[in-house]
Amino acid sequence: MTLRGLDTGVAPARAAVYRVGMDLRIRKAVDVDLAPVAELRWSSIVDEKNAVPATEHGAFVEAFVAWARAAQHECFVAEIAGRIRGAAWVVLTERVPSPRALIRVTADLQGVYVDPDYRGQGIGQRLIAYVVEEATARGAERVVVHSSDLAVPLYERVGFTASRTLLHL
Repeated sequence: MTLRGLDTGVAPARAAVYRVGMDLRIRKAVDVDLAPVAELRWSSIVDEKNAVPATEHGAFVEAFVAWARAAQHECFVAEIAGRIRGAAWVVLTERVPSPRALIRVTADLQGVYVDPDYRGQGIGQRLIAYVVEEATARGAERVVVHSSDLAVPLYERVGFTASRTLLHL
């Protein structure tokens, strides 16, 4: 799915934090957020989908945090009352220059997840919109996401559409 012509209605990308009401803060993750984000990732795959993990829980959290510190991906979090309740990752990739634009960038939205106890409140929608705004402010001409079947309606509400020209193997 790709995103085109989105009016997110979120705070400008240069703002450090997007506040919704008194409780929800959407912001770029910092180092102390990485272990709670790893816990969310574990929960989304092992607990919810009953997947068999390749390693034990503690080793996963440790490896995930090490990966996140070194990765080119950026993590954004949805924080409620001081606790991380959602996360989304984005990686910006340079594209081949064109005669129309020498600098071209695509953003890949990944690993979007909201704690099940906080779903249905618009948190995922706001988190995605914030990350999209950040990516486009940094020059991304398109944002792509590989969604689960369950999450397609969420992405469509934010403005993503299916594309016949974005193919994969």
